[in-house]
Amino acid sequence: MLARAKHELPGVAPGNGDLGVMLPYTSLHHLLFHFGVPPVLVMTSGNRSGIPMVYRGEDALEVLGSVADALLIGERAIARRVDDSVVRLTAAGPVMIRRAREYAPRFVARLPAEGPVLALGGNLKSAVALVVDGRALFSEHLGDLETCEAQVAFEAAVEARLSMDGVSKTELIVAFDCHPDYRSAQFAETLPARRRVPLQHHRTYIAGVLAEREAPEARVVAGGVFQNAVLLEALKAALEAHGVPLWGPRAVPPNDGG
Repeated sequence: MLARAKHELPGVAPGNGDLGVMLPYTSLHHLLFHFGVPPVLVMTSGNRSGIPMVYRGEDALEVLGSVADALLIGERAIARRVDDSVVRLTAAGPVMIRRAREYAPRFVARLPAEGPVLALGGNLKSAVALVVDGRALFSEHLGDLETCEAQVAFEAAVEARLSMDGVSKTELIVAFDCHPDYRSAQFAETLPARRRVPLQHHRTYIAGVLAEREAPEARVVAGGVFQNAVLLEALKAALEAHGVPLWGPRAVPPNDGG
């Protein structure tokens, strides 16, 4: 859970006013405290910046041995990397910041899909979704795709998701961001899918909210997706082509060319 920091801790999240707070939630955590570890531990995901989280013992020794004070490696091998979820408490209730352990994979929406659909997301803070029999399952947080290691981990997560649901790649409708430089878009082009659907990500923001609220036929939608004038005009034209009028502000906020 994210909480406002009341005191500055030297070397911990410098320049960040929030701290992640986690209580012991496994028997291993309780055993550690029982046998005398300090009452407060400063912990982070097991990875160096820009690369995926390490989850194999031998990799941890090689990658993290020079930066970690100690490594606790269990006898049972870890099958898949899954990060901790991050939630912020607000006046309106808990808001998911990072969907991972305990919250993913999880059914998040029902969609009128004609077949299995794989949605590959963007290049930053990526995750994937798989729609099977009209049920959309969201993957765990996979992170940014800026490095080769992250790309390999992303592709492995897709393979695992398809395998668990028994879906063949040749059955898929693949939805992906139309930005040609995104690693997820480049990966989409390599899949032997029966159909590929490039999408502008501003449109998917609104579509995702409607799907999560189970309101795909909603006629009135308020969304702040006007990042710049060019994208706003493209969005307006696409919506009006489907009979959905769009009303927006006269002035576009100055950002990214707007």
